[in-house]
Amino acid sequence: MAGQGEYLRTQGNQTMLIERGTKGMTIVNLGGDTYINSATNLANGTYVNQASGGGTFTVSGGKITGNLGGGKVAVLYEASEDPNAALKVHFYKPSNWGTPNIYYYDDTVTPQKEGAAWPGTAMTSEGNNWYSYSISGWQQAKVIFNSGSNQIPGSQQAGYSVSGEKWIKDGTVSNQQPGNSKVPVTFTIKDASTSPGQNIYIVGNIAELGNWDPAKASGPASNPNYPDWTITIDLPAGKSIQFKAIKKDGSGKVVWESGENHTYTVADSNPAVQFNFQN
Repeated sequence: MAGQGEYLRTQGNQTMLIERGTKGMTIVNLGGDTYINSATNLANGTYVNQASGGGTFTVSGGKITGNLGGGKVAVLYEASEDPNAALKVHFYKPSNWGTPNIYYYDDTVTPQKEGAAWPGTAMTSEGNNWYSYSISGWQQAKVIFNSGSNQIPGSQQAGYSVSGEKWIKDGTVSNQQPGNSKVPVTFTIKDASTSPGQNIYIVGNIAELGNWDPAKASGPASNPNYPDWTITIDLPAGKSIQFKAIKKDGSGKVVWESGENHTYTVADSNPAVQFNFQN
């Protein structure tokens, strides 16, 4: 990629996409498990992650999509096929399953067309119990998942009908990853006086807030109306969270709020939280 121009994009506060012309991309994810959905200059196609995090990413119409685990890096180059001529199926495996197989067929044609013979082909892990498989050259299919003696849908039942890119979890077929939508929530921390070198951060019980680890807290907040501070953080829609504000300096010394944890349920209708810092 020598000589290619560099273009940087961010997704939220903890993920950066680093492109080199139209030739390749590195994605660095310092947060929790993340669904990548960003503009890109890469050519249409399916890209296999060359780094240890594994998984695949799809580029279509100037957008790149795919899953990247928390604290992982993706290195992408050399698209394998145009996604407009392929199906991509994501499956959320039950906790008691091993690596799932996908069996796929098309009964809209005569004779019926099928992929590999039963039990099909092993799927690729994307992390967080999600697995995927791309079916090159197919516009539509019916799919059945299995692991050992387990099977979804059950014996003698037709497979799920899929086209394009689909996510399947708990018997529901979706056009995007379930439970992955995020809402930008603005936190206002009032009356938070600080000493020189200190800043205000938010830490809480989910990955986006560091899972209570001050070193991974979101921030620093800004203070145009000191001693009030504000910070906007992308959080999972519908998630009930617990959190606190902390004061942290450059050496990592932390001052926690006193009292009980703050609580909040993330909702599009109320994407803001305001509270006083509890000394």
